[in-house]
Amino acid sequence: MSVKLYAPAGDELRDDALCADFEAAEKAGPLRVGRLAVYYRKGLKQRAVPLADIASAELRAQSCRTKCCCGRMELEQLHLVLSGAQGELADVYSEDRRAMDSALAALRAALGEGAVSVQD
Repeated sequence: MSVKLYAPAGDELRDDALCADFEAAEKAGPLRVGRLAVYYRKGLKQRAVPLADIASAELRAQSCRTKCCCGRMELEQLHLVLSGAQGELADVYSEDRRAMDSALAALRAALGEGAVSVQD
């Protein structure tokens, strides 16, 4: 199956090696972590950030209070921010802590322990 991949800036990437890596990449929450790149969905497009471009990955957690029919509720918003020499490369959103924890574990294996941090 062929997939269209895009750079974080929106340019289409035409690279057979990246497509093959995407297919073989480990699914970890909202990400796929391969040997060459990290893949995530933004809108309707599948984005690819090469591992060589990523200097650090940080999980940022934010609480959001809201009202609903049964009273007040507190939601946890999680943002996984991938940064490089040019600044932030990607911001991947999720509300599922377990999915983000599995994404962090996969990123630790790919980038190394010191490149991944959690900010609550």
